Amino acid sequence: MKHTAQVTEDVLQALIAKYRNKFVTRFPKLQLTVHFTPNGQPPTPEEVRTTPETREVSGLFAKVGRDYRIGINQNSPLHIKLLTFFHEYGHAIYRRQANEAIDNTDALIRTETEALLSSLRLSDEEGLPDIAYLAVNAARVAALTDPVYQTAMENATTDPLWQKYSKQN
Repeated sequence: MKHTAQVTEDVLQALIAKYRNKFVTRFPKLQLTVHFTPNGQPPTPEEVRTTPETREVSGLFAKVGRDYRIGINQNSPLHIKLLTFFHEYGHAIYRRQANEAIDNTDALIRTETEALLSSLRLSDEEGLPDIAYLAVNAARVAALTDPVYQTAMENATTDPLWQKYSKQN
């Protein structure tokens, strides 16, 4: 990961602000908030929580009314925080566009596919190829133990950005 030095705290915050602004411009009745937390989960009321608070994750997306919340593990290195933001942002966009509950395996596969592709697309658009390579590697590792990620990765393999970043890896 020789180019991850490009990811500084200022770069991370600027990219979060850029995409938060894009989100609220596109969906003016919604808000997108980003929370850096010890467990990687955004603050979420008990009734909408899908992951036990005791479980530590890199990041998590949660929809709470009109607030689309992204949690990012505050203990992660900067390049992982950025990858996590790009991934969880993909969940937020998908959730808004699809307007479906993510309450079954097929819906989980669709949202994970979109989140993976979002990681690749935003990394590529921002000129951060090492983050895209990291997205491919992270998907491959997750696919080893999670059938949802396995199928999402298989769905992504026909995308030109997946092909670009998986071949040079």
